[in-house]
Amino acid sequence: MVLKNGVGIMEVAVTSGAGNSRKYTIPEGDYNVTNYRCTIDPQFMRYGNGFKMDIGPDPYDVDAGSVRTALRIHPARSQGTEGCIGLIGSSMEIQGFENLMSQISTTQQSIPLSVKYWDTTGQ
Repeated sequence: MVLKNGVGIMEVAVTSGAGNSRKYTIPEGDYNVTNYRCTIDPQFMRYGNGFKMDIGPDPYDVDAGSVRTALRIHPARSQGTEGCIGLIGSSMEIQGFENLMSQISTTQQSIPLSVKYWDTTGQ
């Protein structure tokens, strides 16, 4: 969910890690998103939309036992990523998110990001 002054302004489906498991997910925490850029690299594209943004600082991942590097936000080419936050919504949702991030990045060098997980199984 994208918030502005604490109010949700956009929601888009995302994934992080290997499919439906928690393996290789971005660790919970607070980050900064920087360096928005368009790309035609197929590994950062979905439905013809291509962009990427860097996530930092690089977190220590307890499950992996190491510092995670090169984490980004980008359209996911599949239902999993290698720790990045991959957008898996519709073409219109991804294009809307890209347009919003492009617009915000013209006035802000850094966008705050908070990553939290919750149990969606109801257990």
